[in-house]
Amino acid sequence: MTTAIEDLVLAAVRNALDMKGQPTDGLDGATTLLGERAVIDSIALVTLIVELEEAILERFGQEVILAGDGDVLGDQSPFRTVAGLVAHIGGLLDQA
Repeated sequence: MTTAIEDLVLAAVRNALDMKGQPTDGLDGATTLLGERAVIDSIALVTLIVELEEAILERFGQEVILAGDGDVLGDQSPFRTVAGLVAHIGGLLDQA
């Protein structure tokens, strides 16, 4: 399931970058989403979260809330990298 989740996350990041006219080459699990060297800004991050919640519901039939209290900011944020976000989504799906 991790590969399917990563595919969803990378597709959503590509979409966010496309909407801003930014390059989408070289995206992978290490891609930084939040903080220094982030490939997306805060507005794109909100769009990414909404898009992913909808894609997860469609793909896995499970409703999840990706950004709960305190989940977005901080050094331990699952939104810092693609891999962190994939792991976060996997954990949420396992709990559902």
